Amino acid sequence: MHNTAGLALYYQGKYPQAFQEFLSSLRKDPNNVTAHFNLGRIFEKQGKFEDAFIQYQRTLSLDPVNQGAKSGFERLRRYEKRPEIVVRTREEELEQQVRAQPETLSGREAQSELLQVRIKQIQDLFDQKNFSAAQDLIVKTQVLYPDNGELTFLHARYAYLMNQFPEAAEKARLAVNRGVSQEDVALYLLALSYEGLGDYVRAESALKDALKLAPSNAVYYERLGIVQRRQGKQVDAWEQFRRGVDVNPGAVETRVKLNRLSRELSLKTYTQGKLAFEQRNYAEAKSLLTQALEFGELTPDMQSEAKNLLSMTEYWVQKSDKIAQVREVQQGNTLGINLKRDLPFEEVRDSVGLYVGNYVSWKGRVVHLEQKDGFYEIIVDSDDRNEFQEDLGMQGFFVVHVKGKIPDDRRLSYLGMAEVKGKLKDSAFVRNPYNKNVSSRKQPVVLLTEGRFENREFGSGFLRVYPEAGLF
Repeated sequence: MHNTAGLALYYQGKYPQAFQEFLSSLRKDPNNVTAHFNLGRIFEKQGKFEDAFIQYQRTLSLDPVNQGAKSGFERLRRYEKRPEIVVRTREEELEQQVRAQPETLSGREAQSELLQVRIKQIQDLFDQKNFSAAQDLIVKTQVLYPDNGELTFLHARYAYLMNQFPEAAEKARLAVNRGVSQEDVALYLLALSYEGLGDYVRAESALKDALKLAPSNAVYYERLGIVQRRQGKQVDAWEQFRRGVDVNPGAVETRVKLNRLSRELSLKTYTQGKLAFEQRNYAEAKSLLTQALEFGELTPDMQSEAKNLLSMTEYWVQKSDKIAQVREVQQGNTLGINLKRDLPFEEVRDSVGLYVGNYVSWKGRVVHLEQKDGFYEIIVDSDDRNEFQEDLGMQGFFVVHVKGKIPDDRRLSYLGMAEVKGKLKDSAFVRNPYNKNVSSRKQPVVLLTEGRFENREFGSGFLRVYPEAGLF
């Protein structure tokens, strides 16, 4: 553009104006052949033969076959020893000023201007994917600005693009410490570098720091979700994808990841919740089924079943909380008692008076079950191999008293197995309901705190029994 305008002015005989156009062209490109040649022509027209010779000489150094320059060179050869005109660009002038007067006001202004020029050039080179030239300019500029955070960040960017993840992480971390205009971007680059190294814990930490600075950046949420998935934190990853979509509803890739993970987690937590419910682990079932519904990708039938199961788990969770309160009350009655040593049945039976008030835990077979006024009584034979129908002495029997009514569950029934925990109340003679004989000695009586009963003829698993205590 400047060369064209300069030639037009030259042919009009407007040499000063033409000179300025060619000079402007050289400031943009010091190696512009056309501009150097035309400067030589102008100088020759003006009788400045020494300067004209230098321009022809410079033209030939750049284009040895330029015929016009060759002719001018031969015409003005006698001026060969004259000095060459130095034409500097603005960038060269700034760099010279920075090196010569770094501490003066003008020097500091030159430093600021030159830095902005160089950073813009580097960024342009990145945009052009000319990474090698970008790195050369970074290194060259860092000589003048060794502690500059922006240049350090650009160095980290180059290292990351070259898959040099250790160096990229080091430079990105250093850039954050030195200070950069976009700290969240530097932290994001740091996270990507850690991710490239397989250090997902540090990558997660860097992304969380970036989100503190830029909480509305959907890209950061998506990346954090990816990193958390790689650590097996599926629910956390789902939450990050959801936040990313909330921040930017148009983030298609984030939404795809969210929907895919929602389907996976919905089915997984729904299946786990059903299993926990079947195993009577109601608190866990409630948590899992709630998550399954929240993920929102169940089929209509699954969704309906999950809601029904959730209603039932909430009932059982409330009841379990009350049961826990009962157990706490019951066990509270045994404070001060040594609970660490298991008391053998035979030891207690032979000296009941020494152990009244102690907490015991025994097993056996249910011999008899009878409802009393306000409580029910269970007779248990601690020797499950004993032919108790014919037993006259009943030395292995003990009696269990439970406040409330007999449960409507056949797992607590004749010949079922019993595991009993409770407080030793006293002792009493026991009548065998099958042969009507009375025990030869008083047998232990236990106030139930907790019981587990099993009778495989009437169902699988254990029936847990607790005394009623006015909490239901």
